[in-house]
Amino acid sequence: MESPLLWILLAVLAVGIGIGVFFVVRKHRYVKAIRAKGWTWVESPGIAIIVGLNVPPFGLGFSRSVDDQVLGASQGGTGFQAFRYRSQFFRSDGYVLTMRLPRSLPEFYLFEQSSPREAITGQVVNPGPLQAVAPDPDFGRTVFSAVAGATSRPPTDADGKPMRVDLSIDHDQLVMLHVPRDVDELATAVEWLAGVHAAIVASPAVQFSGPPAPQHLSFHGLPHWSYVPRDDSMLGLVNHTRGGRNHRAEDIVTSSNFGLPFIRLTHHWETTHTSTDSKGNTTTRTEHHSEVICEFQTTFGFHEISFNWGLFGKKLSFESTAFNDAFKVRSPSARFAHDVVHPRQMEYFLRARPVPFSIEGNGRILVERRDWNPQELAWFSDFLRGFFARVPDFTWKELGAWPRPITEVEDYNR
Repeated sequence: MESPLLWILLAVLAVGIGIGVFFVVRKHRYVKAIRAKGWTWVESPGIAIIVGLNVPPFGLGFSRSVDDQVLGASQGGTGFQAFRYRSQFFRSDGYVLTMRLPRSLPEFYLFEQSSPREAITGQVVNPGPLQAVAPDPDFGRTVFSAVAGATSRPPTDADGKPMRVDLSIDHDQLVMLHVPRDVDELATAVEWLAGVHAAIVASPAVQFSGPPAPQHLSFHGLPHWSYVPRDDSMLGLVNHTRGGRNHRAEDIVTSSNFGLPFIRLTHHWETTHTSTDSKGNTTTRTEHHSEVICEFQTTFGFHEISFNWGLFGKKLSFESTAFNDAFKVRSPSARFAHDVVHPRQMEYFLRARPVPFSIEGNGRILVERRDWNPQELAWFSDFLRGFFARVPDFTWKELGAWPRPITEVEDYNR
C-alpha cells in the first residue's frame, strides 16, 4: 500500500510545477505584448542604464538595483525607456519612465500634494493639489507654465482612474515614477509623457542650463562621488578582515574628493566551523559576517599622528585640559604634533568631536568603523579638510608640501 505521505509530496510537487508554469506563461504573454508594440524587452539590464540620473529618488543611499527594462518610442517618435528601480530608500510596484531632453536642465519636481516626493529641496512654485518644486523658482515657474495643460489631464488606467502624477527633470531626462506595468497602461503613460516632453521642449524652459549629468552612478548633490553596487577587487585597496571565504565588497563609494580621496565599502564574508560531540556526530556551521570600512588618503606628505586611535603608544599632553580629557593624541614626533595641534586646532576638535582616526606614514587615514552613510562621509570629509586647513604654513614648508595643498581656513571659529 502506498504511503499517504508520498501522495502529499506528489500533490505539493504538482502544485509547485503548476505555479511555475503559470508564471512562465504569464511572462511569455507579457513580453509578447511588449514586442507587439514594436518595443524591446530586456530581462536583466545592467545598472548602467541609470547612469546620469542623480536627483531623488536616484542618487540616494545604497542597495541600488534595476530590473525589467523596456525600450521604445511614442507614436510621435519620442524615445523612452521604462524599468524597475529599487534602492535603500525607494520601492515601487511600477516602472520608472524616462525620456531624453535636448540638454541638461535644472532640477524640477511635480507631484501630488498627497504623495510628496521624498528627499528633495527647493521652493514651491505651485502650491495646489499638484505641487511643483524647484531650487530655481524662475525655472520652476517656466516649466510649470509649459506643462500645466497636460498635467491637468493626467493619463488614466484601464478602469478610467487617473494615474499618479510624479514627475521630475533629472539633468537631461524627463522622469515619471510609479508608471503601471500593464502594457496598455504603459503605452498610455508613454503617450501622455511624450506630450509633457513636447511642451517642455517647445517652451522657454530649454533656454535654462543645468549642471552636466554625472557619467557614473553618483550621489545627489555630490556628483564627484562614485557609487558601485559591487566590486570585490576593491578589497585589495583597504585594510579588511582576512580569513574565511566568499569575500565580497558591496555598496562602494569612492571619490578623488579634491585632494583627500576616500573609499567606503561594506565587506561581507563567511566562516565555517566544524565541531564533533561526544558521540562522534559532526556538525558544520556557516556564519555570515560584515564590516563597513572607510579610509581616506592624503595626496601630500604628512607625518604620523592619531586621535583616540589604538591602545599603545605614549599619549601626548597639550595646554587644554578639556582637550586632553577628550582626545588621546599619539605621534612619533611630539614637536610635529604640537605644531599641528595648536590652540585653535584644539578648539576645532572640541567643537567637532570627530570619530577616532589615524594618519599613517604612507598617507592612509584609517577611520573608526561605523555605518558610514553618505551624510557621515560628507561630514568627516569636511572635518578632515578643516583639520588640514588649520595646519600652519611653516609646518607645510617643513613637510616639503608648499604651496600648501589644502587652503588655509578663513574663519577659525567655524
